[in-house]
Amino acid sequence: TVEIEPDARIEHGVVLRGKTRIARGARIDVGSVLEDVNVARGAYIKPYTVCLQSSVGEDAQVGPFAHLRPDTELGEQRRL
Repeated sequence: TVEIEPDARIEHGVVLRGKTRIARGARIDVGSVLEDVNVARGAYIKPYTVCLQSSVGEDAQVGPFAHLRPDTELGEQRRL
């Protein structure tokens, strides 16, 4: 049940599982794994990041090599 809006960029080796939603203009970089994640518009998931049952706000950035645990909510324009 993965949803990807137009203009989202998904690089090679990315794994998307469960109820994951990637909004317009978001970028998911190489080797990332997302399961049951909501990625807002313009967010950037950097290489080899794992996100589980969490949400990433508009224009936020996560990674590289980060791990968002379940129920994490990263707000707009935040960096992790």
